[in-house]
Amino acid sequence: MICKKCNMDGNFSWDDEWFKKTGKWRLIDNERKQPHVCVKAKSEKKQKRIEWESLHDATNNQEPILFITREQYEEMQERTKSLRSRSLNASPVVHF
Repeated sequence: MICKKCNMDGNFSWDDEWFKKTGKWRLIDNERKQPHVCVKAKSEKKQKRIEWESLHDATNNQEPILFITREQYEEMQERTKSLRSRSLNASPVVHF
């Protein structure tokens, strides 16, 4: 049987006892006699990435899609707020 979450092929079966207790199904690894633990589920817990598309279209030599971490995004938002507040608090320039 193949696990649908991590695509691992193994000697699995559905845990009927667990289903009777919890109402949820889980796979049992028949070789280890333990519940199956998905391999990809752990490795995908890396930092979440936010995808930003380039502003250029494909005909204008589109730049590659950029990836930033959530922390970088939040830092960028804080800097933007800071710059906005400074520009709003600045005295207006009068041209004659």
